[in-house]
Amino acid sequence: MVRVTENVYRKISYRKNTEGIVALVKKKKMDIDSIAFKNKKPLVLVAENIEKPGNIGAMLRTADASKIDCLLIAEPQTDVYNPNVIRSSVGGFFSVPIGVGTNEEVHRFLNQHHITPHAAGLEASVSYETIDFTKASAVVVGAESTGLSKFWLKASKSNIKIPMLGTLDSMNVSVAAGITIEKIKNLQKIAKNRLRGAFGTRFGLRCDLLAILKRFFINFSSPPRRNLIRNSFSLAPFFSSPGLMAETLILTPLQTEGPFYPDIMPLDTDNDLIVINDSLTPGVGKIAYLRGKVTDIKGNPQRNALIEIWQVDNHGVYLHTRGGSREKLDRNFQGYGRFLTDSKGNYFFRTLKPSPYSGRTPHIHISVSAQGKQKFTTQCYIKGEPRNQKDFILRRVKDAKARNSLIVPFNPVKGSKLQEVSAKFDIVLGWTPEG
Repeated sequence: MVRVTENVYRKISYRKNTEGIVALVKKKKMDIDSIAFKNKKPLVLVAENIEKPGNIGAMLRTADASKIDCLLIAEPQTDVYNPNVIRSSVGGFFSVPIGVGTNEEVHRFLNQHHITPHAAGLEASVSYETIDFTKASAVVVGAESTGLSKFWLKASKSNIKIPMLGTLDSMNVSVAAGITIEKIKNLQKIAKNRLRGAFGTRFGLRCDLLAILKRFFINFSSPPRRNLIRNSFSLAPFFSSPGLMAETLILTPLQTEGPFYPDIMPLDTDNDLIVINDSLTPGVGKIAYLRGKVTDIKGNPQRNALIEIWQVDNHGVYLHTRGGSREKLDRNFQGYGRFLTDSKGNYFFRTLKPSPYSGRTPHIHISVSAQGKQKFTTQCYIKGEPRNQKDFILRRVKDAKARNSLIVPFNPVKGSKLQEVSAKFDIVLGWTPEG
């Protein structure tokens, strides 16, 4: 270790506020041909013409979280060693095998290893749920502005898409890659479980509830930004296990949408409201994990339903021009998020424990919509909150059981160093989104 003066350190440091340590290290090899697979049927992520370093870093985080066999960067538009790539990957840069090359080189590598590419594109595309991903596969995503080139649209076996129920037809490339990869992982797991079941193994039914909860709390003590989709699917056994819904279901009461549904949507609308895009600065407040299941009155799960949530920040300000003081608005808090329920009707969000504001008890607005059905809106409240008794919106629900169904405990996450909390809010609909 060599000590340097402050002036020297400032000249060699990339950022002003750092830990005070600078290291000289050997560059990581990124030769495509040097990549060796341990998995006989690898799953590869190919990123073509990606310009923003933060998106590459986010994809590396997804690759690490999902145990992707490697990330191949085709026709790179930014230096892979860009500090923002390394910082936003939060260690994924060092844990995930990376290969860099031209489109032709990447395609040749895939052919050599008998890996079938599937392009994430809008034209002539099919849902990723229709593709057999039990074989060696590659998901190819394209540039933020232009998408994939004709090269990959022609070279890929199929064009796949993420089902979108909103008005938008696309999303951030790193988010799209994360959702697609995790869905594929889930489909692979289902296929594996079915195969085992064919041989008499009751795989997936032998689950210890306490073990599942322990896994959940460990996973979420400090979750990475783009890890949320994975965790939402990992909870499916908990939400869908037979016998856990013994009591009679109660229809979730309809609640007012209120005047503060965002009139200006944030640039980031995913299910992680704590951090906007790939920012390293989180919103201020106590982190809360809101999860649940959407069913009809008979307990049938409602898949591909669009769940939207919105709420005030820690200062009591909405993402609305009339929703509080713009000067106090926490610009690091997303304030709004959305999520498509999975095949079991499950949804998941990372947000803030709701705060009160003048005239209202703490609450989170939640809406459900799908395929032309009228939007169903309700609100989620905190159990044990004294303000609940005087809240004029909550008191409009006269039936005690129905009113209590809107009030759920926000329990501390065991082992969390950040004092995070978790809440489960199930929604029982009197109509079926899928019609």
